[in-house]
Amino acid sequence: MTVTNQTVRVYRGDTHSLTITMDVMADGSIFDPTLDVGYYWWMAETKYDDPLVERSTGAPGLEVLPTGIAITLCSADTDFRPGCYYHELKVFDGDDVSTAMTGFFIIRGALQIKPTTVAPASGDVGLSPGAPTVGR
Repeated sequence: MTVTNQTVRVYRGDTHSLTITMDVMADGSIFDPTLDVGYYWWMAETKYDDPLVERSTGAPGLEVLPTGIAITLCSADTDFRPGCYYHELKVFDGDDVSTAMTGFFIIRGALQIKPTTVAPASGDVGLSPGAPTVGR
């Protein structure tokens, strides 16, 4: 049975983890993480577009847990223009394919500050003479 309307909200450029609890398998039996089943998660602009981000069984970023699936997203996976996207999880069991989850993937706007190498401050640290000040 497909679980719909599973909305994910992230800030642009953030790392993020999704944990998807799986209670039952596609045939109605209780979820069994030891079965040889394939999982495929993807995110795209719409459900009709090619994936922008993908995760699948056996590849980095998708882990089968005793209670479901964990998907790990790095900064590049969420570094798209803010807006509403689509995401989906499919289960592949031999010739059987089922859609386990669908929903919106919302990327919120955020400043994109890139890390730089900053030497630790030593000695007296002060503002330059022309730096703005905050009134007290």
